[in-house]
Amino acid sequence: MDMYKKVLLSCATLAATSVAFAGGDKDYDRELVMRDDEEEEEKPRVYREREDEEDNDNFFEVLVFGGVAAMQPEHAILEVSDSENDLLTNANGGDWDSWTVQAGIGYAMNTEEFFDDELQTGDLRWFSEINPQINVYYLDAANLHGDALMFGNINYDYADWNMDFNSTRVMFDLALTVASLERLSLYVLGGAGIAFNRTQLDSIAHPGTGIADVDLSSQTSTSFAWEFGGGLTYALMDDLAVSLQYLFTGIQSVKLGSEDALEGQAFNVQGENFDMDSQAVMLGLRLAI
Repeated sequence: MDMYKKVLLSCATLAATSVAFAGGDKDYDRELVMRDDEEEEEKPRVYREREDEEDNDNFFEVLVFGGVAAMQPEHAILEVSDSENDLLTNANGGDWDSWTVQAGIGYAMNTEEFFDDELQTGDLRWFSEINPQINVYYLDAANLHGDALMFGNINYDYADWNMDFNSTRVMFDLALTVASLERLSLYVLGGAGIAFNRTQLDSIAHPGTGIADVDLSSQTSTSFAWEFGGGLTYALMDDLAVSLQYLFTGIQSVKLGSEDALEGQAFNVQGENFDMDSQAVMLGLRLAI
């Protein structure tokens, strides 16, 4: 009888132990599920981020921008005679009344592995991406105008000039993401390339001055161009972002046309080469592909 009680007691103890272990396993499993749920909570997704860790961090993107520009000819001179060079000044008073568009493709490369982790401050990432780009820009200024100063002297403001100018640039640009925080990032950009330009200029004398008007022929030219700027990018969704960008551009050695000898004069009017500077503010979309 005592043996029977001992067997029953051993079975009861074993059963209780099994239940305890089973309960512990359930608690452990429940804790794992809760951890998994926490890990699977949706995190804010940012542009340039990939769902699969095995995906390459580098990717192509398409860029499309458009905006307004302010133009300024630098050292634009009309060679009226051997002794008279007229200076073209005050282009549109610095008004932002020209327009520009941009289309291009870039290759975004993750650079975080090249920088010390100490540069990363929580969610704030520094110098996280470099992006070489090939961009095509079109810049149009249909009614540039200002004062034509005889001999370059402000006291001899006897004529006004008007110019139609447009330029198509093919540029190699390099953009660097300086800082990014969740969906927002700040970048700088610079580049160089070739500009294909067209100019047409005329000069209208003020009434009563006795000076002849000048109408130069249309002139095309190819020249070197450079640019620098920067902007802000905000991710709208995983693969689509919007950017606000500022760009300063210098177009070198733009050619002006010429005019045959004016009536009663024995010389031609020739426009000298000049540099055209522009400032542009553009809004655009970036599509990761």
